[in-house]
Amino acid sequence: MTESPPQVAPGPRPARLLLVVALILAAVAVPTTLALRGQRDPSYARVHADFAVLKAAAEKYQAAHGTLPEEGPLDFLVPEYLPALPLDPWGRPYVFLYNGRQVFLATFGADGQRGGSGAEQDHTIHDGHSP
Repeated sequence: MTESPPQVAPGPRPARLLLVVALILAAVAVPTTLALRGQRDPSYARVHADFAVLKAAAEKYQAAHGTLPEEGPLDFLVPEYLPALPLDPWGRPYVFLYNGRQVFLATFGADGQRGGSGAEQDHTIHDGHSP
């Protein structure tokens, strides 16, 4: 009698394994690269630092008053929660909206218009998430 070789369970094919590894690397590398590219722009760092300060002050206001205004200038934060309101790097006030659940902060970049790229890029924060 001849014995047949033992059955070996098929493993992942090298091409499929390489594809999975490449997809994982792309999923990590692309967002990281985009984030780092944006962070090299000094206005990016300043805007997002201002967003953190404004959001923290708005959360303190909300804790004390139970809600936030729906929209408008952020004057309700001064002087109790902030000594003064920061302006965006282009000298304009930040846009504020509140829908009863989420805070939205924005600036429309150097040109002051929605959309754009580079210095004209919009910066937003929506309940702690920014693009």
